[in-house]
Amino acid sequence: MKRQSTSLKNKIHPEILRRGIRPKERNLFSKDGMKYLEDLEIGSISHYLKYYLQNEDAMLLTTIPGIGFYGALLIISEIGDIHRFPSPEKLCSYARLVPSLHQSGRMTRYRPITKVGSRYLR
Repeated sequence: MKRQSTSLKNKIHPEILRRGIRPKERNLFSKDGMKYLEDLEIGSISHYLKYYLQNEDAMLLTTIPGIGFYGALLIISEIGDIHRFPSPEKLCSYARLVPSLHQSGRMTRYRPITKVGSRYLR
């Protein structure tokens, strides 16, 4: 996914340079940068942004600090339909964000998160 996001960024930058546009935004992939790219009304760039801008879940995820445009799309693609999880705990377990547990008799040991599951969600 990281390679795909880098590839997408590498397609957008030349489109802007080919037209002789000097971006006003320093980071074209921040919220302000995305708005700037949308306002340019360049067909190929609009195509890349279309899915994100039409997906309410992706836009909601980007309100979380540390999750950007590509991270939101990655999370959506990895989880699929959120309604297939009956509770937040089940989703965290699916994403392997919970610590592993080892019990023997009366002894309980919590260990770091497991490496099983989607590494992209982790």
